[in-house]
Amino acid sequence: MEIEYFLGGNKRRRRAAVAEIEPLNFIIGTEDCSNNQEYCNEPLKAGRAYKVKSFACTTSGCTETLYSQPIRTAPDPTAGIIGGAVAAVVAIVIAGVVIIFMKRKKRLCFAGKEVENGTRKGVVDMQNIDTDTDHIFKPCPVKLSEFPAYVENMHKDSNLLFAEAYNLLKEQSPSHPVTAANSENDRPKNRYTNIMPYDRSRVKLRPLDDVEGSDFINANYIPGYTSRREYIATQGPMQMTFDDFWRMIWEQTVDTIVMLTRLVEKGRRKCIDQYWPNLNDPVFYGDLIVSIQSESNLSDYTLRIFEQKECRTVKHFWYLKWPDMGCPDDPKMLLDFVKTVREHKVMPGNDIASVVHCSAGVGRTGTYIAVDHLLQHIRDHDDVDIYQLVLDMRDHRCNMVQTEDQYVYIHECLKAFITTDDETEDEEEEEHVYQNTKFCGDNIYENTAFQQD
Repeated sequence: MEIEYFLGGNKRRRRAAVAEIEPLNFIIGTEDCSNNQEYCNEPLKAGRAYKVKSFACTTSGCTETLYSQPIRTAPDPTAGIIGGAVAAVVAIVIAGVVIIFMKRKKRLCFAGKEVENGTRKGVVDMQNIDTDTDHIFKPCPVKLSEFPAYVENMHKDSNLLFAEAYNLLKEQSPSHPVTAANSENDRPKNRYTNIMPYDRSRVKLRPLDDVEGSDFINANYIPGYTSRREYIATQGPMQMTFDDFWRMIWEQTVDTIVMLTRLVEKGRRKCIDQYWPNLNDPVFYGDLIVSIQSESNLSDYTLRIFEQKECRTVKHFWYLKWPDMGCPDDPKMLLDFVKTVREHKVMPGNDIASVVHCSAGVGRTGTYIAVDHLLQHIRDHDDVDIYQLVLDMRDHRCNMVQTEDQYVYIHECLKAFITTDDETEDEEEEEHVYQNTKFCGDNIYENTAFQQD
């Protein structure tokens, strides 16, 4: 496989010197990797799917694209020949068995004598056929009591049902107009050209006088369990959108920001800059002054408390355990973080939105929102439909829960919570004789104010 790069001249002439751009060819698969070095340009394997991501760095920092659609290498012809030969032999054997069976039964399937009970001898009753449909994914609610077994079944055959579910999710995901995001004034404010906020659900800022497009920010309202606008999913702020980001925090009276990406991951600077001030160093973002009241560095996250205009506080949870190119190893890690954030909400159950972002604001962001929503939902319901939840999220912002791994991880988080919760309840039941039966601890996911529409 050959990948072509283009290298320009110096920064000052880059835009004008298009004719001077020279291609640099990088050929994949030219190294011998038998010595097991950490990074090696080994040949691609036959019949495998690969994804490509591009990185570009200048003196001012680095940027990266999203992963491409899967690119599949040619299949191994040897495997095809062997598979064809085996299939031919199996077909011959099956045909022989069918012929012998038909001769013995003398066209049993099509003719038969009437018997005393009124049924035809040899006529197959379709209701009595044992049809195995476990290998076909069917979207539907799942009882919480059956959920752990359901997840195990989805994992069978190398996550076959999860793959079917996620492919179906992509096929059924809606698409809506993105007129504002594609306008000439607002197009540069989008970090990625394929992650645009839908017009129907985008967060609109108060327009600034004589500034066209000043109501735009790449952010969408996402429904939650207690409110149709419980979350705001947004991209990581860019240098040119810092002021817009803090204006959104102020106008939407946001009290919680959840950040799910590091500034630097695997030695590379991510596509996000520090959009907050340093301790003891207030900064003006447009007309808004933001300062840090306190900063706590914990094992899994950093908690900062910002102050806007010296009158409103915003809690900033920066999660540090989400690895690049994957999900946290242990679902309990994310569960603990989600529950911690929920505990710190100023007024749980109110209509104040929480802002959640990663880099693009769809992958990790969608995963976090789904888990938080589910933990509230299962307190009042005995079933759950993760597929429909993610599909509903995608109706408000494109690509929410961006990868199959993230979709699987949501299931693992809920499974871990249910099984742990069951064990805790069992322990509490065994110890009731020693407890004050009038005691009832607060539950951060209990909803007393929400009413179904």
